[in-house]
Amino acid sequence: MTSDSGHGVSHIIAGTGFDGRDEIIREHCRDGARLRFKREPSNPYDEYAVAVWMETPGFFGTRWKEIGFVKASRNKKLARKLDAGEEIIGRVKNFYAPPERDFPRVTIEVFY
Repeated sequence: MTSDSGHGVSHIIAGTGFDGRDEIIREHCRDGARLRFKREPSNPYDEYAVAVWMETPGFFGTRWKEIGFVKASRNKKLARKLDAGEEIIGRVKNFYAPPERDFPRVTIEVFY
């Protein structure tokens, strides 16, 4: 199992302003929030697409909500590791999401 006790690789995620993700980020994003990664090989824009899901509190426990994607310029290695069955974990490193910003900036750390 992968641990986040070591050094992570930082990424700024893409797509944070679509499909209500900006509101999810404003409401739930916190430094250190846990992340999961989901491959989307049938994504019409990028065959190596990796969605980023953030743990959020729910009425009956934890819920996971999509907040964006690893940028296409940085996702191929991560996609291949996920395709090989490796467990990848991550966390929110920091974020900037004022109400007037359409696309919140979320920096994550990925631990291989």
